[in-house]
Amino acid sequence: MKKMILISMVAFLGALIVFNTEGTDFRFIGSALIDFRNETDQAITVIMNNNIEVHSVAAHDQATFTKANIGDAPIFHVKDSTGTALFSRHIDMVGAKASLVWDGNKF
Repeated sequence: MKKMILISMVAFLGALIVFNTEGTDFRFIGSALIDFRNETDQAITVIMNNNIEVHSVAAHDQATFTKANIGDAPIFHVKDSTGTALFSRHIDMVGAKASLVWDGNKF
């Protein structure tokens, strides 16, 4: 197991960057917020990364995902009320805040 050491805090991202002692690996530590708005007349279920976080989003409502880390690229899956998959997409988490809008076909 590689030993990780703290190098610096990145204020504009609101995250910590941690490098291993060899300097060959790094990761971001910090939570990102993703607001997911449903602008359709149908309720949907939005799943982040294989059930890490799941929200049922009513028609014309929104949910906030809080378990993504800055620097991650989570996959968001949208399903209808019957469980049928409608759309999936990777979202790169560069900043600490993101907003996604479901229009019935994509976000």
